[in-house]
Amino acid sequence: MAEQDQAQRAQSAFEELHKAMLAVVDTFEHDAVMASNVARQLGRDTPITPLVEKFDVASARMRLTSVLDAFETQRRNARVAMWRVMINEGCSIGEVSRIFGLSRQLVSRQLHSND
Repeated sequence: MAEQDQAQRAQSAFEELHKAMLAVVDTFEHDAVMASNVARQLGRDTPITPLVEKFDVASARMRLTSVLDAFETQRRNARVAMWRVMINEGCSIGEVSRIFGLSRQLVSRQLHSND
């Protein structure tokens, strides 16, 4: 029963990670269009300041920071959820750390910090 519960938690964590990834993609696509427009404008012989003043740069920065922070949180949650499934399947913390290229201490600390 515990293994099934851990697997369901991992599945939910990866579904949330997927949503966070899509939000990052949407944000980067929007920002890529904006960067392209600015690059095109910079290639012209016109002042850039009036164009930049039209954009809410502070909000764009905060949006990007928020989306990336949510992604990192969900990535960590999904990773730890996967580790829990692996531990339930019989992997040791050492094996998990080797597979992920991380220290045993980090894996152990993250496993225990989510309790």
